Amino acid sequence: MPGQAFNEQGFFSVPTDLREGRLHSWNVAYQRQLPGAFTGEVAYVGNRGQDIIARIDLNAGYTVGADNAGRPLFAQFGRSASTTTTVPVKSTYHSMQVKVDRRLRNGLLVTNSYTLGRGYNYFNGDSNGSISTPADFERSWGRTSFDSTHNYTSSFVYLLPWGPQGRWMREGLLARVLGDWQISGIFSATSGTPIEFTASAAGLRAPGNTQTPNATGKPEVFGDIGSNALWFDTSVFSAPAPGEWGNVRRNGLLTGPAYINLDGSLVKVIRFGSRHAEVRVDFFNMPNTPHYSNPNGSLGNGNFGRVTGIIGQTERLIRFGGRFMF
Repeated sequence: MPGQAFNEQGFFSVPTDLREGRLHSWNVAYQRQLPGAFTGEVAYVGNRGQDIIARIDLNAGYTVGADNAGRPLFAQFGRSASTTTTVPVKSTYHSMQVKVDRRLRNGLLVTNSYTLGRGYNYFNGDSNGSISTPADFERSWGRTSFDSTHNYTSSFVYLLPWGPQGRWMREGLLARVLGDWQISGIFSATSGTPIEFTASAAGLRAPGNTQTPNATGKPEVFGDIGSNALWFDTSVFSAPAPGEWGNVRRNGLLTGPAYINLDGSLVKVIRFGSRHAEVRVDFFNMPNTPHYSNPNGSLGNGNFGRVTGIIGQTERLIRFGGRFMF
């Protein structure tokens, strides 16, 4: 029947008063010159998103336990499909940022930065995400899916102190062979991102809503990786009672594995009078350490509590290159 087919077809509705969101940013910093060619800076950086666009199902079940009868358009039109639209929401971010840098002196340049931050929003993803709990809007407020509390990055460039541009052994064949070498590296250490815990929404009886499990406390982190190994203790989780929300809030219980990486480069400069060539070798993921993705957070899934994926460059990669500058 045409009417039935229409009611079972999903639609997207664009509000006539839709407008672009706004982001208000502010910061204050204190800088100071330190001994040994170092400079330091401490800053507070924050922002607030206003009228950020998120998606929401207008015909989701807005009454827990009512099934399709809880859909606003079901009683009036018999409509059981989704009618998605956009809704303005907010976001917040606050952080302390610390930098300690050493300007190039005696062939050595060092930069260090550390951020202690926390961001909150209503949906997972970078933008245009969906509100997963229309029946209880505020349950979707939580840490951003890419939020990392601690971020540390350090980089350095070191020109070896011998050769034509160094302090020692500036002349002769040996100076040309051993001189003009440069080593550099970037070290990154980032704490884990939130694990998204979900459970079957069948007992919630509110179509279009995402359910979370119950937890008796914060699970112990074992940190084990492997086909039958658990990264966290799954025994503290259980399914919620029918018609009730789980007590685990969105992105609020546990974070996943940290990300630690080291890249490096070795460069040799070969001089021809006023011109010179550069031969280099770059090492990505020098320790050859795997970078693990978050463990599975879906209660009832066979891999619940297990890490089954990797992210980014996980094997050591060596790249050779050269260039001539004139």
